Amino acid sequence: MDNFAIIFDMDGVIADTAELHQKAWIDFVHKLGLQMSPETFRTKLFGRANREIFNIVLDRQVDDEELNELITKKEHLYRQYAQGKLKPLAGLEDFLKFAQAANIPMAVASSAPQINVEFTLRETNLATYFLHITSADEVERGKPDPQIFEITAQKLGFAPQQCLVFEDSYAGLKAAQKANMKVIGIASTHTADYLSGDYPVVKDFTEVDLKLARKQFDKEDL
Repeated sequence: MDNFAIIFDMDGVIADTAELHQKAWIDFVHKLGLQMSPETFRTKLFGRANREIFNIVLDRQVDDEELNELITKKEHLYRQYAQGKLKPLAGLEDFLKFAQAANIPMAVASSAPQINVEFTLRETNLATYFLHITSADEVERGKPDPQIFEITAQKLGFAPQQCLVFEDSYAGLKAAQKANMKVIGIASTHTADYLSGDYPVVKDFTEVDLKLARKQFDKEDL
């Protein structure tokens, strides 16, 4: 019997949302009278919490009331763009079925707001595979801080070293490693070279199976 849990980031792991988020961010920032290049979004902002992105883009600390209003408007625009366009990443649903059949607990840990996580899982019909969701609404510090993964491990009832994380952003991979978790990079948003480190990097879940997942753990971890 397997004695580990799997945690999935959402954007770029459960569904390829990078271009939709990029369009929503660039269009929304433009409405604020500012500019954002696609390269800046992909390399410096994608995978970060909205709070951090707005502080970076506006180049100032934003108070909670203004921040919540900005986030609500931006994410509403994103969901308008994404409605009916989200599909599970290639191979993901088969992998989830195999993991569920093996009784491996699974959860989502996303820098997105809770409403976006629920929207994505509903649009992709994948909600039933996950025991828990941790979103940006529950954390004070975004990735690369490990807080979101530490909270998710507690929900699952597993020690951090018994958790495997799938992430598509460098910030997310570093956050999971800081939490003392095993990681596999998904090169859906960034290139494999950009994500490279002391862990496997795959293009999508067609290159992932339970054998690869189990291989990440040493006997003493389990």
